Amino acid sequence: MQERALRRALARDEFALFLQPIVRLATGQLAGFEALIRWHDPERGLVSPASFIPAAEANGLILAVTAWVIGAIGRIVPRVLEAGLRAPASVEPSLFVSFNVTAQDLARSDICGLVDAMLRRSGIAPGALKLEITESALMQDPAGAAAALARCRAAGLGIAVDDFGTGYSSLSHLSTLPITTLKVDRAFVRAMLAEPRDRRIVQTILRLADEIGVVAVAEGIEGRAEAEALAAMGCALGQGYHFGRPMPEADALAAAAAWNAEAWRCGLSRGADQDRPRVHARA
Repeated sequence: MQERALRRALARDEFALFLQPIVRLATGQLAGFEALIRWHDPERGLVSPASFIPAAEANGLILAVTAWVIGAIGRIVPRVLEAGLRAPASVEPSLFVSFNVTAQDLARSDICGLVDAMLRRSGIAPGALKLEITESALMQDPAGAAAALARCRAAGLGIAVDDFGTGYSSLSHLSTLPITTLKVDRAFVRAMLAEPRDRRIVQTILRLADEIGVVAVAEGIEGRAEAEALAAMGCALGQGYHFGRPMPEADALAAAAAWNAEAWRCGLSRGADQDRPRVHARA
């Protein structure tokens, strides 16, 4: 039943990309967006990916869904970059858009070829894009994933490990991946103010990111207290409802054009942890 509905959705272009802001915690500048797929199901309304991506993976349609996402990225990213130029003091010049791929995408399709073709059509610079893949998906075939991601990285794309800290990956596997970003799982971020253990986990991930020379992004930030604590710990970037929910393209373009960095700047005015890591400035 859902397979037929998904095939219809692909044929009728019922999908849409929503964009969620990613913010430089110290300055409040808009650093990028994560593109998240939604399904405008005529029967159920707007459907989140958690409700249909597992089915797409199970019936082999995920490759077609990812191909749709890559095509949509090619249309949307130039508009996002243009909108960011309207607020040069509040939007980083290296504005990027990240999007999710799955283990099946890395194992069974030429994901780099699809992205390269889109880049040539759209004129987007590879550095404006990041691929995101979950830690657990990477562990399904670490060697195959590393090879596929290495090709993408060599082409200039950023590589982000999503939901880091939940997938039980070993550091030996992590060291083989050409990653540029670690995304701290939202479960640790939401609990860190109340649970010392979760705070220590977040600090450990931030130190790891610093040691291997990659950028850390904290997901699931829902309040200013969390954002300020993460900035004090040296976390470079933040994402969550505090800065904005995933929003339709038109709203995201308007947000980028009118972004006010001062409203979101955390800085370290309340003092930093004594042992906070030395976070790399690059994104």
